[in-house]
Amino acid sequence: MSYLKPVVVASTMLVASLSAPTFASHMNYAAASQPSAATNLVLGVGRNSPVSDVSCFNWEKRIFVGGLLNVDAVYSERGWVGSDLTTFTSGAADFQVPPFESSSVHGSDIVVNNANLFIDAKVNNATTAHLGLVYAQRPGESGAPYSFEENSSTFADLDDWGANVPASARFSVDEAYVIFHDCASPFYFQAGKKFTSFSNYNPYPVTYSLTQLLAQTDEEVLEFGYNSNDGIHASIYAFNGPFSGRVTNADNLTSRISNYGVDFGYSAQYDNINYQLGAGYVKDIRDSSFLAHKIMNNVNLSPDPELEDGYNYTPSHAAGAYALHADMNNGPLMLAADYVAAVKTVFDTSYWGTDVDSRLWAYGLEAGYGFDSMGYASKASVGYQRSGNTSLLAMPRYRVLADYIVEVSKYAKVTLEYAHSRDHKASDIVAGSDSEEEEWWYQDATNNTSNTATLRIGVAI
Repeated sequence: MSYLKPVVVASTMLVASLSAPTFASHMNYAAASQPSAATNLVLGVGRNSPVSDVSCFNWEKRIFVGGLLNVDAVYSERGWVGSDLTTFTSGAADFQVPPFESSSVHGSDIVVNNANLFIDAKVNNATTAHLGLVYAQRPGESGAPYSFEENSSTFADLDDWGANVPASARFSVDEAYVIFHDCASPFYFQAGKKFTSFSNYNPYPVTYSLTQLLAQTDEEVLEFGYNSNDGIHASIYAFNGPFSGRVTNADNLTSRISNYGVDFGYSAQYDNINYQLGAGYVKDIRDSSFLAHKIMNNVNLSPDPELEDGYNYTPSHAAGAYALHADMNNGPLMLAADYVAAVKTVFDTSYWGTDVDSRLWAYGLEAGYGFDSMGYASKASVGYQRSGNTSLLAMPRYRVLADYIVEVSKYAKVTLEYAHSRDHKASDIVAGSDSEEEEWWYQDATNNTSNTATLRIGVAI
């Protein structure tokens, strides 16, 4: 192609200039060849830079680039920052769990929920690599980071300036992994940063499901799996999480790869019914992204810096959990169910004078139907979600969802979603309490409802 000619010419000249000294030595010139200033510049500029040994020619046959873009316009009955203005600093911002305080006011926002760039490379017949970059923003978050100092006059009139600063959008590497898979074998090996295989979810939904809040984990993982043509999938993986990897009673504060999980799935067809079944187990659910943020940053669950003994409210033992998934579709009809539950207490509540069980659980049910709407492929669905023992996590007790999706053009969709959530009751927290001094935070369980409506415009790039 014509636009490659300058590249070829430049590459040829560079190779010739780098090879000149070698040719001179073989020709037995009387005087040694001196490198030119241009050659020295080329050798010096990229001396310590990482390089790829793969040829850049024909890159379009082995490198594939794609992406996703979702823009949301959101209205919420109660906004996104509670009356105490600690919603974001308590770790809820990444998943945007709206507060239920009676004093909160309605809010609305337009955000770039997620802008993803995917780069996939076929290294050879048995090796592929994937890189996923993301810009993510949730309602109520700033599109750019704030920059301020503790004594800034901007925050001088705030009682607690640190808690009044909204979270900001983030730009990060979502996934970066390599897969070794020989097409002649059903086995594969995967290494790198990825969303673990625990449970089933969409990493960038309009509203995070209650099961997803407990399960979603994005870590550096080593995974060995089996994926056959007969519908059977199984894998085992290991990673070092923010909680499971901590080594207690160690002066050097080291970390270890101590969390692992197993996953099994089966998909098949019976008559005109396609169905999938899945089950998984993870050693320590505290490493899920939402729980790790909440436990480490929420004052009700994390160590109090003012305590001399440095008391930690999280148990030292791992909290194992299992996940179940089932879905089926028969023509336009779709049904799905998910369940996630911890088998042990996730954090200790005794310090607060309550015996609330922290063996967290959640389930979700969804039914959808596809149809043609004014010439456009469409789908309408309804769902019901419920959680248990989550009263200290700012998670809804239950939620009802309804959405309507229209494919307005190829690779472009418009989604309208409505979500009705209800908070826990105060009795869910004060059960077993024998202390009145801590009752101020029992009011966090309001039994109030919160409603949100979202219009999403999404395209696959």
